[in-house]
Amino acid sequence: MRKRIILFICIAMISLVACRQQNELFNNENITSIEIQNWDNDELVSTVTDEALINDLIEELESANSSSTANIDIPGADYRLLFSNDDKVVQELGYYIEEKNFNGTTGQFIDMEAGNHYGVTKELPVTEEK
Repeated sequence: MRKRIILFICIAMISLVACRQQNELFNNENITSIEIQNWDNDELVSTVTDEALINDLIEELESANSSSTANIDIPGADYRLLFSNDDKVVQELGYYIEEKNFNGTTGQFIDMEAGNHYGVTKELPVTEEK
């Protein structure tokens, strides 16, 4: 009986840990700005320095569902986001103006290098017409 209880507790704990997705995108670094560049020509479009917006976006990205884009043909992102800690770029992500659904995950953010699409939809202050 005691073994069954221990087994049940272990299974429950593993299930809870598996449910909590964690994307380690920023390595616990403090992000002070997000530079938004045009994907095609690297032209600076806008810079986000609003601490609340940055922290909210980071929290959403790190806990978001994600899916692999490794084996599918996807369009290039509209914008490149450079997440920086002062002058050091910590992470680069692509950003789509419109929501995209890749492999069952709907969102606007993609890590082209790692091939991950994140289920986060958030309007960013993009000031140019695309």
